[in-house]
Amino acid sequence: MLFEIDDSISQLIASDGFSSQDEQSLHNLLQSVAEGSHRITGSRSVLQAIAGLDTLRPRERAAATRALGRVAEERSLVRKLTVRGRVVSGASVLPVSYIEHGKRVIQFSHRWFDGMSRMQPTTVLGENLDDVKVLELMSRAAIHMVNISFMPLAHLAAHGGGSTIGQVLSDLANQQRICVCVVDSDKASPASELGDTASTVSNFKDNVRYPTIEVMETIGRDLENALPDSFYDAQYSSHSSYAGMSALLASLSTLGEHELRFHVDVKRGLKYWDFLPQSGVVEHSYWSAKQATLGAIVNVSGSASLCVQQQSCPETSKRHCDCAIVRGISANVLEAFIHASEWKDGRVLARELDDSVRGEWLRLGMAVASWCCADQKTRI
Repeated sequence: MLFEIDDSISQLIASDGFSSQDEQSLHNLLQSVAEGSHRITGSRSVLQAIAGLDTLRPRERAAATRALGRVAEERSLVRKLTVRGRVVSGASVLPVSYIEHGKRVIQFSHRWFDGMSRMQPTTVLGENLDDVKVLELMSRAAIHMVNISFMPLAHLAAHGGGSTIGQVLSDLANQQRICVCVVDSDKASPASELGDTASTVSNFKDNVRYPTIEVMETIGRDLENALPDSFYDAQYSSHSSYAGMSALLASLSTLGEHELRFHVDVKRGLKYWDFLPQSGVVEHSYWSAKQATLGAIVNVSGSASLCVQQQSCPETSKRHCDCAIVRGISANVLEAFIHASEWKDGRVLARELDDSVRGEWLRLGMAVASWCCADQKTRI
């Protein structure tokens, strides 16, 4: 995270009340920057005051001096990040989150940095480690998309599938760890309720109770919906079972049906069951309205003639429906994307994005990048 040091810190340093505890807290913050876990900025006067502390170790002084040398350029960085920390002089050790000029600011007392356990890199929490890796790739691309020339990222990866993710996030919140959590919305349509996993962590969206936590959901059904058409084409267009899904996603992008593309069930595919009342009132209304659009791409009713005639389905869930319109991709899509993309830099990743997913990459990617903003390790 980028920590903006308030001028009240320079006033504290110059005062008679500046204690060894105060000084150690600043040491801890600078050490985290020197280790490449976080980043600092501030006015020239406050950074000069910090860099001038007699007790700084060489790496800590170098970290402060480096921040001092780029004060002007960091002003542009502050404007582009979606969240930043602000370090102020004060005895209260409880962080406070608020909105300033449309951006989230988390205010920390300098005394909050009382031990290195607090100074670990930001935790990125996903449903599994593949999700976390994809989010890291998104953040690489987003940095390039907003014209940030160079910004290292640092994070600790954590995961917890299903109901366990709520317990993992609760533990992190109790430790006042800095954490950004991204989960699949599992929404079958824009108006659908959040899925069980997303609902498990939704109460942590309370920035007053959990100021060091950010919880986000994918705008579409799953993270797989945010992967670009170029990947699906390269990976699955020649596959005997998965070519149909690859073609469907590309066709929806070409038609400008970006919202619909985000709610396609990439894993289970498109089945006639999706269009029947059993699939729920909200979802049925949405997918029924899209039958004409989808009919121009695939044969919606061709494999479900009996169900079409009866306007009903003998099954009680999509999982057991045999009326497949487009087969889902049961392979590990995220793992395949990581394997194909992890070597690419942000410029290449951003160039491969199509219009249907670019906005989602920017939204999620900049959120993760902002929370994981870091510095180069200081080497002396």
